[in-house]
Amino acid sequence: MSNMFIKGARAIFDNEVYQHIKDVASELWNDPDHNMTFSDVEEFKTKYVSKINEYKHSKLLGLEHFKHTMVTDGVTGSFLDWYIEYDKDNLVVLKGEYPFHERNGIKVLEHFTHIQKGKTLILSLPFSATGGIHSNYFSILEWCGSNDINVLIDAAYLNISGIGEIPILHKSIKSVATSLSKVYNTGMNKIGIRFDIEKPNTPAQQLNDWSYVNHHSINLHSSLMDKYSLSYIYDKYKDSQIDICNQEGMLASETVIFGLSTDDKHKEYNRAGIINRVCLSKEIKNANNS
Repeated sequence: MSNMFIKGARAIFDNEVYQHIKDVASELWNDPDHNMTFSDVEEFKTKYVSKINEYKHSKLLGLEHFKHTMVTDGVTGSFLDWYIEYDKDNLVVLKGEYPFHERNGIKVLEHFTHIQKGKTLILSLPFSATGGIHSNYFSILEWCGSNDINVLIDAAYLNISGIGEIPILHKSIKSVATSLSKVYNTGMNKIGIRFDIEKPNTPAQQLNDWSYVNHHSINLHSSLMDKYSLSYIYDKYKDSQIDICNQEGMLASETVIFGLSTDDKHKEYNRAGIINRVCLSKEIKNANNS
C-alpha cells in the first residue's frame, strides 16, 4: 500500500497551475490600475457561473433558479454563514459528512429518517464519504419535503467529479455552496459562490453588499479560469486515478481525488462505517511527476 495515501481531501497539486499562480500573483497584487487589487465582483460571479455551466461531467440541474449569488470565503465561508442563518442547534448532517460540522457542534444522524420536522440538513453533493451521489439522495429529498426540512447543498467537489446530471430544484433546497479550492489547489486563497433562492440576511451578504470580499482571490481565480477550464484537473488526472485504483484493488470514486475500498488493508481510511475513502492526490502527483 502506498505511503502517499492520506485520510483527508487534499486537492491535486498541478505544476502548470502552480507556475501560473506564481507568475500572476505579484502582477495582480501590484496592478497600478486597481487600488488594493480591487476586482469587478459581478464580472467574476458571471464568469464563474458560466464556467460551471460549461463543465460537462457534473451538472446541478436547476441551479439557474438560485438567482441570488454572493462571494464567499470558499465553501467553508458558506458553512459559517449557514451556521448563523439557520442556527447551529437546528442544523444536522448525516454520517459520513465533512467532520468540520461535528467538530463545530452540528448533530450527526445515522439515517435520514431521523431528521426531525423543521430541522435543516447540510448535504454534500457529491457526497463527502464517497465522492458520488448519496445513495439515498432522492429519498432524502422526499423525506425533507414531507417534513418541512430545509436542505443546504455543499458542492465543494462539484468540479472535480463526474456525477452526471442531478436535479436540485426542489422545494426543500434553499442554498448551494461551491468553491474553486479543490479545482486549483488554492485552499489558502479560497474563494467560492453561494447560490440562494432568496436573498439572505447574513454576515456574508452584508460583506457582499459592501464589496468587502477577497478581491485578490477574485482576481487570481479569474485569471486561473481564463487559462484553465474547471474540467482541467478532472480531465488531466482521471486516468491516473483509475490506474492507481486498479493497482491497489480500489474502486475509482466519481470524484477524481478518491479511491474507495471495503478491504481491511484500507480500514484506517474508513469513513463513518460507510466505506474506506482514500485520498489519492499525493499519489496522483507522484505518478505524473515520475
